[in-house]
Amino acid sequence: MSAGTAFRSYDNFCQHCGTAFQVSGDTCSSCGTQVHPTPQALTRTAGRSLTHLEEGECDRHLKVARSCLNDIGGKVEAIRRARIDSDREIKGGTFLESFGAGGRQRELEDEFNECLTIAWNSALKAWEIDPNRHVEIDGIEVTPQLIFGQVNAFHGDLRFVLEEWDSAISFYMQTLHYCPASLPCHYYIGLAYASKHDVALAIESFQQVVQLNPTGYYGIEAAKNIEKLKIRATKGKRFTGSWTVVGILGFLSLLMPKSLPLWGGLLAFYWWLKYK
Repeated sequence: MSAGTAFRSYDNFCQHCGTAFQVSGDTCSSCGTQVHPTPQALTRTAGRSLTHLEEGECDRHLKVARSCLNDIGGKVEAIRRARIDSDREIKGGTFLESFGAGGRQRELEDEFNECLTIAWNSALKAWEIDPNRHVEIDGIEVTPQLIFGQVNAFHGDLRFVLEEWDSAISFYMQTLHYCPASLPCHYYIGLAYASKHDVALAIESFQQVVQLNPTGYYGIEAAKNIEKLKIRATKGKRFTGSWTVVGILGFLSLLMPKSLPLWGGLLAFYWWLKYK
């Protein structure tokens, strides 16, 4: 590798809420949690190759990171179910039952965040040894950048199932820094925008999926969602009121000329309600 080659670094961000923060800070200015280090640019000496020991150490860090991500399997769904149970207990249970249900969710989230923190830090250690290092694990070429992207994707998945749309979008956007062609991220960004009723941005995200995967699963689903959003947007502009009501209001305004401004106002208000 030539001397002076700098590796791109990315904006620091909070792994709890997904908010970007200043490099100089050690806590998130948005939620107050401790932040984690982000890959920084480094320079390697010309012609320098890794020692056997360094290669082994780098591979070990990547394998630890991948193993931590494997340990997370099913935890997003478990947290979602714990959240549902907690909400149910809060509505109909006792204080102790409500606290216990919420405690289970917190316990699962702590385990979830712990695994992701270890994965991130392990990938960072591998990146510091060799940013371009890759090791095959279960048929997948694992790199530090892939781990960084997957950590963000898992955070995004959790925020998505908890219906925290802005936070989910932020994490998915961070994923795209490391894995620009990630179809699931583009797709779920579109779903999150759609859930926020931001039709224009949802369609834009789905169109990116179609461009990347025109005939694949995500591309087909994205194309369907684009058409659904367009149809719903069109339906929202159609008149859905009762023409009988319009007729009555109009008839009354004719019978009472002195009250024409009043009935005209009522008629305009009715139309506005139906067209908005």
